[in-house]
Parts: sequence; structure tokens; C-alpha cells
Amino acid sequence: HVRPLLTKTDLMEHREGLIYGSACEQGELFQAIIDRKNDEEYWKGCLDMAQVAFWSPGGAQLGNTSLLSAVASVVALDHDYNNLMISTNYMDDSLESGFVNLGKLKARSTIDFTDVGLDALERLIKSNKVTMENLADYTTPILKGRLDLMFGSQKESPETYNKVLDLMPGILRYSTTIYDITFIDIVSGSPNEKIQKILEQCDVVVINVSQSFKKVEEFFDETMKSDFLKKKKVILVVGRYDKYSKFNTKNLKKHFKYKDNIYTLPYNTQFFDMQNEHRTLEFFVKYLNALPSDRNGFFVSEVKNLAEEILTNVSSSVEV
Repeated sequence: HVRPLLTKTDLMEHREGLIYGSACEQGELFQAIIDRKNDEEYWKGCLDMAQVAFWSPGGAQLGNTSLLSAVASVVALDHDYNNLMISTNYMDDSLESGFVNLGKLKARSTIDFTDVGLDALERLIKSNKVTMENLADYTTPILKGRLDLMFGSQKESPETYNKVLDLMPGILRYSTTIYDITFIDIVSGSPNEKIQKILEQCDVVVINVSQSFKKVEEFFDETMKSDFLKKKKVILVVGRYDKYSKFNTKNLKKHFKYKDNIYTLPYNTQFFDMQNEHRTLEFFVKYLNALPSDRNGFFVSEVKNLAEEILTNVSSSVEV
């Protein structure tokens, strides 16, 4: 049709519960991508795709990457969404290694790893060549049509790595043109200005803390008061969780008078073993419907609960 059957004004007024789009090359969204439109308000009005950050303010030993890997796997297997995983870590391939045997891949392949993932996209963005079509070409499919992985930067120079971080907000914006949810593994520890900018852009921030009274106290007294988390939906997760500890979620909620749920990633030997063997997705394929009596039942149920909470907040936090 030369003229639209429904005006944009009417569409926005009655958008609740609708999924809509256009395949026309002259359409507004398509043209905006081609023109590299860089208006935050415009993108908020066009896209209902979500960015979910996973961050541990207390350090790198709390299993933040494991948490993201578990949640992304469950969402991919349980829901019809197209998801992307991406890492901001420096000289750390833990996310990639959980799904791909990098040593075997490098031994069998002639691929230059700077020609894939973030490093390749950095060059494309600088040359203004990123498009909706070629973005996915630089990712690795983990579950076809459901879960892709973008390799993190292989840059050894801190200066070059920081340049990649500068471009990360733009890369994430482009990812929302083709992925329903982008899961971002944020480098652990106190965030610098570049990481704060990425966190501010995300719709939901999942914060992973240790099962330590002091660390949970720091979360409420310091982390939650950070400017970059203001007006941000934050989900608290206790990593490497032991439900028999005195500091279980029930007691923590009661002590800190916390009204929202506290979620957990229980320590699970079989999961961490399979993750080390590059078989993260295989674990959830095998145990996704594990019974409570199964050794993996509690672990999987906790991951599922967190995944559902994230999806609920994703749908409510992204506004037009």
C-alpha cells in the first residue's frame, strides 16, 4: 500500500499487547538503521528490545559469568526469543569458553579471532559499515535462532580495549535491532566511567553478591545508592548460594527489610564441571525439567525463577 492502513498515532495509542513491524526498505526503522540515526529518544520510541546487564561489584570470584550463562541458556530453551550474549571483560574468555572449546576451535581453524566479535565490530563502526544484516555475521550461534554469542575483545593492549568499551553503547544499540534480549557480562568490581555508561543504558541490572552479611550490607548501603543505578530496575542475586547457611535469603530479607525477592545461584558441582567442559547449554538441555528430588532440581528451579523475574521486568521497563 502506498499509504499506511493505520496511522502511527493510532498505533502508539493502542500498542498494548501488540507486536508490529515493517519489512519495507522505505520503512522508518529500516531507514533509521541505514542512516545510523543516533537519537536516544528515537530509539526508545522504536524498539522494544531489551538489554540486561549482569554485574558483581565485589570481584570476579562470585560466578557472574556463570550466572549470565545459566539464565541465557534457560531463556533460550524455555522461550521463543532471539538472544545475544556479550562480554565486556578484559583478557577473559570465560563466557565464550562455557559454550565453545576455544582451544580446539583455534587449532582447527584458520580464523583470525580479531575478525570476529567485538574487535571486528569496532572496525565496522569506525568505518560506518555496521548494518542490521551483517551484525549477526560476527556472532557464533549456540542455539540456532535462540541464542548467539559475540566473542569478547582479544585486544591485549589496555588502551585498545578501552576504545572497544567506548564503542560498546553503540554496539549494544545495534544489537537491539535484531535481538530480543542482549545479555551483557559486565566486568566485575568497581565500575569506571565507561562501564557506568553501559550500565545506565541497560533496562535491567542483575547484581550478584556473595553470601556474606558484610557484602550484602555493602549492596544496600553503597551499591544501591550509586547514581548510575538511579531509576534502574535492579535484581539482587546471591551467588554460590548455600540454602543451609544462616545467611539464607529469608533471613537477609528480614534483616534488611527488603521487600523485593532475593534470587540465588546455588553452588552446583555438576553445572560448574560441565561449564568448564564447554557444555553449559548441554547441562540445561539435560536437566531443564529436573525434579526437586534430583541433585540438580533446586539449582535449575532457582535459575528458572530468576529468568522469569528478568523477563517480567524486561517487559515492564522498556517503554515507548
